[in-house]
Amino acid sequence: MALGADYHDKGEYDKAIAAYTRAIDLNQDDADAYYLLGLIYLAQKEYGKAIANFDRAIKIAPNDADAYYDRDAAHDGLGDAAQAAQDRQKHSELTGALPTR
Repeated sequence: MALGADYHDKGEYDKAIAAYTRAIDLNQDDADAYYLLGLIYLAQKEYGKAIANFDRAIKIAPNDADAYYDRDAAHDGLGDAAQAAQDRQKHSELTGALPTR
């Protein structure tokens, strides 16, 4: 996973995707790998792929506030304001923070 993070930080997204995909191949229940893969797709504005990975992360770790926050951004990128608002609300419930964006 550290290798994927290094590639991500350098903007080498294809290599980061490969590293996170490998981590997922080794452990299908690695919520962090799905979340981090979602972040890469979000950065690339591939919102559908981002949402799919955030969905998997949330299924595995339903109390991961960050996954809801970033899935909110992906839904917003697709223009799905209703789903984005639901994710903002869930993030708020988990963190106690006021919904923002």
